[in-house]
Amino acid sequence: MVFNLNLKGFLLVINVSNILIHYFFERFHLEPQKLQVNDSVQAVESKSNEKDIERRVDDREYNAGRIIGLFERIFVFIAVVNNEFSTIGFILVAKAFARSKELENRSFAEYVLIDALVSTLIAILVGQLTLMLAQML
Repeated sequence: MVFNLNLKGFLLVINVSNILIHYFFERFHLEPQKLQVNDSVQAVESKSNEKDIERRVDDREYNAGRIIGLFERIFVFIAVVNNEFSTIGFILVAKAFARSKELENRSFAEYVLIDALVSTLIAILVGQLTLMLAQML
């Protein structure tokens, strides 16, 4: 029974959290825009709209970030279920270290920080809920 509960929590972290995070970023207009081929040419030609250009990412970077976030939530969930809260700090530091060069861009750094905090919060809440329900059984 506990295995089924952990599996459901795991699936909740994987599927539902993506929907919640996507909704959060859309609701507050924080999601970066996908970079078009013409955008890179326009970015070189005109620096007038730098704020818009900074918030644009290409599909490969965007998809890689989503996969990193997925693994981040999985590892945080596993850490919470196993009462290894110090591991969560390690996960966040590893993510920041991997993205350290890109964090010089302020808008990207804000996006990554907000994403990491929301993602971690959801995984912790689901992990704690799973633990509470497992104790009730």
